[in-house]
Amino acid sequence: MRDALRSAFVPDPRHVSPDYWPKRRLELLSQLACAVQDCVLAQAVLRALGVGDAAASPARVAQDLQALNAAVSVAGLALAAVVRPSACAAHARPVALFSALLSKFAAVAVIAVATAVPRARIAGLGAATPLLAGRLLNVTADVLGLPARTALWNYVIVTNDPARRAAVLQRTANQVAAARLVCVGLQAALVGTGVASPGALEAVIMVLLVAAVDLAIQTALVRRARPPPSDLARARARARA
Repeated sequence: MRDALRSAFVPDPRHVSPDYWPKRRLELLSQLACAVQDCVLAQAVLRALGVGDAAASPARVAQDLQALNAAVSVAGLALAAVVRPSACAAHARPVALFSALLSKFAAVAVIAVATAVPRARIAGLGAATPLLAGRLLNVTADVLGLPARTALWNYVIVTNDPARRAAVLQRTANQVAAARLVCVGLQAALVGTGVASPGALEAVIMVLLVAAVDLAIQTALVRRARPPPSDLARARARARA
């Protein structure tokens, strides 16, 4: 059993750098913090869209959610087509920090709007309209942050063999999937105990606190990264090309 678990979750130490496990521990802590944040945000957003309101139309709530998701997806694709990943990678550390800050600002913006403007009705997307800005900020953070984080942490897999790299990536993905199950249990516990359904002011405070904790974790991740100078030099050369 122990060997099976190691085979599923633990990469061969010869194929990863000593920074691999400190990085993974910080990422798992961030995943747990985001689970708490998302649980509170989801309930606040659903209430803002009209869930729980006897006068609200379920079809309208579903329509608002679909329109919001479609608008965010289109905006994300458009932004990804404009942003140059090489430029983000060339300035990986400041871009990764900015991305983390932007994503936390987005979470605070969404909870503030969801609690301050409950069941707003604005033409077009209805209650989803005031929430759109926060979601767009989050998408922007993702588009900017992915190439920056990749550039910062590419060195933790030290092997160039495709099969061995794939094995490391698969075991890392297994860790993320297992942590996701823990997050689901945590969210169920929060919902079941009512902790994730506070009043408006308490929800804002809770999201602010969790966002601050996650921002500290993300900052620690960026500061801990020690990519070889040659990697960043190549990224800057590609950005100038």
